[in-house]
Amino acid sequence: MLRYIGMMIRTEWLLNIGSAFKDPRLGQVITLSVLYVYALHSGFTTISLWFSLAVIAAVLLLQFGCDYMTCRSWNYKSALISALSLVLLLRTSELWVWGLAVVFVVVPKFLLRINGKHCFNPTNFAIAVLLLLNLAWVSPGRWGNEPWLILLVVAMGIYVLARVRLFQCSVGFFCSYAGLIFIRGWYLGEPLPLIWHQFTHISLLIFTLLMISDPRTTPSQSQHRWLFGLWVGAVSFYLQFWHFEPNALFYALFASYPWVWLADRFSKEGQFQWKPSLYQTVPMMADSSASLHHDKGNC
Repeated sequence: MLRYIGMMIRTEWLLNIGSAFKDPRLGQVITLSVLYVYALHSGFTTISLWFSLAVIAAVLLLQFGCDYMTCRSWNYKSALISALSLVLLLRTSELWVWGLAVVFVVVPKFLLRINGKHCFNPTNFAIAVLLLLNLAWVSPGRWGNEPWLILLVVAMGIYVLARVRLFQCSVGFFCSYAGLIFIRGWYLGEPLPLIWHQFTHISLLIFTLLMISDPRTTPSQSQHRWLFGLWVGAVSFYLQFWHFEPNALFYALFASYPWVWLADRFSKEGQFQWKPSLYQTVPMMADSSASLHHDKGNC
């Protein structure tokens, strides 16, 4: 009997491990972790390992507390992605601002919802609000242009997009933004290597493949996702080259989310849900936030 129970436990454990590796969010976690280790080793980050671990732990604990209070299972994967993105992108010299960033990256997911859907990408919301308040900054050019690093980000980004089957926002954004940059550079007579450098840096690829593609905060309908990506690319280009705004990507995405709310208001498509066996949109339910990591518990 004990042998049978032991076999059942081992089988269930192996099935859980296999299911975890099918989750595309694991690819995001691996990519962001490798980027952080590279930045730490190369001196591209001024944040110590222990402080970064403290920020990540704080995000995970706050996510656990919010999930517990709202009777949901612990959504640690999304929280880990948000935490890693914070320590990679955000910079501030004030400890209390980091505390504010931790709150901004978790709490709005529970308070700011429309029909059970997140109103903002958590990391983008935290960074954009702190930038607007002039409490923090980002340094998009510190990663360099290592070919293997670019290949890693692109490969993992394509893997995630292929798994969730929602590539329209990323492709639409990149075509719009990179296309406008190329046209501008060609018109001004800039050399091709300079034009190429402007849309192949690591921060832009992270934004394109791992942030704007967030399936929980993009339009539900395919045609709307294409339009959303094209719109964010055009707005980013306008802010960066007409208003010389270095944080144009974050501001453009942040300001474009009302477009998503309006598009979903007239869409008949279901919302994207994280499922262990199939990642796709599912019909809207009374509690449309119910998913693999947002299941209602017994309260």
